[in-house]
Amino acid sequence: MGWGGPSLEALVFLVICVTTQCAPIEQVHLALSSSSSSVVVSFVRPGASDTSGKVSYWRADSSSSQLNWNSTRRTYGALNGVICDSLLKGLDPNTAYTYTIEDDSTQRGFTSPPVVGDGDGRVVNTFYAVANVGVGVNASGSAVLGALPAGAAGSHVLLLAGDLACGGATNVSCPSDAWDTFGRSLQPLAGTVAVAATPGVSEGFDGFVAFANRFSNPRSPLLYYSFDWGAIHFVGLDTTAPLDEDSDQFQWLETDLKTARAQPWTVVFGSRPLYASPALEGSVMAPNEDLEELLLDYGVDLCVWGQAHFYERTYPVKKNKTQSSNGVEFQNPTYPIHVSVGTGGAPLWTPTGNPARWSAFRTAAFGYLSLEVWPNETLHGRFILSNTTATVDEFWVYKVPQSAPLAIKILCVLATVCVFLAGIPLLTQKKSPQVSPTPVDFEDDDEIVGLEQQTDAKQSSELNP
Repeated sequence: MGWGGPSLEALVFLVICVTTQCAPIEQVHLALSSSSSSVVVSFVRPGASDTSGKVSYWRADSSSSQLNWNSTRRTYGALNGVICDSLLKGLDPNTAYTYTIEDDSTQRGFTSPPVVGDGDGRVVNTFYAVANVGVGVNASGSAVLGALPAGAAGSHVLLLAGDLACGGATNVSCPSDAWDTFGRSLQPLAGTVAVAATPGVSEGFDGFVAFANRFSNPRSPLLYYSFDWGAIHFVGLDTTAPLDEDSDQFQWLETDLKTARAQPWTVVFGSRPLYASPALEGSVMAPNEDLEELLLDYGVDLCVWGQAHFYERTYPVKKNKTQSSNGVEFQNPTYPIHVSVGTGGAPLWTPTGNPARWSAFRTAAFGYLSLEVWPNETLHGRFILSNTTATVDEFWVYKVPQSAPLAIKILCVLATVCVFLAGIPLLTQKKSPQVSPTPVDFEDDDEIVGLEQQTDAKQSSELNP
């Protein structure tokens, strides 16, 4: 189909649906695709078995539309109905679009992903993160999801870090329709922003079947993946699966982080955290030095976790040691900050005892994490309470270009002056054949530091004979 109005086939289908009973549309959400110029519209038709769906979409500043005929449908044992996916492709970057789903007159809007690697500082991206929602078993989960700013202008992604439909439940107490309840509660926000989800322990109650079917990702059916959104590289981990050095996931992660070095920012998210206090049994990963070393080696800036039923933010931390023990602003940290945001609605855990040295802030309250990212400059994080929308914790990470040490600058100025003065007598003399000086190559910082020390020593001896 080209750009233009609905085809005769589409109009005939619409008439048939009006005169007969078509399966309703619900649980709409946007999903990520393998291309930054496309997104997936996913929705459920309850009670249907052989009905798919078609989506029309167009630029919000244009009346032209394009019909997408590439809908797919799937189902699984516990689902009474079908899940439909429609790929919206050929999107212009960072552009507002409107779409409608066949048999549903509701118009929804979203902003397409920005250009990958966009580092011009003009595009500010906002991301939301939450985990341990448990809408299917906890009324508080609907309240937290309802507090997220649906319909906000701009390019957004919602990170869901595990334990979603049945967070806080046991295998026995997780109802069969919990995923439908979760999908309906999520729709007001997820129909307008892309959703990136990772599994938690409760997603394993049915062997991850419902989760894998309802939340596709760029590497489906695998449950770990990555994607670029503007200047940010996101990595979603499956912390319920092996992450030791010999595991497939670890090997994939190392390769992925190598290719992500060109991106200004890297954010990792998953369910079970590397850091959380108190370290209740099962709430954190087993000590994993290989994984932590990998995150350090490739300059991961932020890790967002769930599982622990409270909010906690660390200072930049490496193997329980921090680069800073106070403040909320961090300039060029070389260690990542870890944030646990298992505050989506499941019963809260009240932290007890003194916090660890690396713990900057913690609280037991329902809410979500908001992240604003300027491509080459600043990451600003806020923990926002769902009942009052008050910000109770916030932090900034600045990436400031490094300048040469002052001693090197002084040497460069002195060298320039000396060369100028030495060249003055030559202006009145006959030119002699020029000999190119042998260049001096400082291969690393140690040699530069050594030069500074020698210069300082020489100056000291001249001043104190």
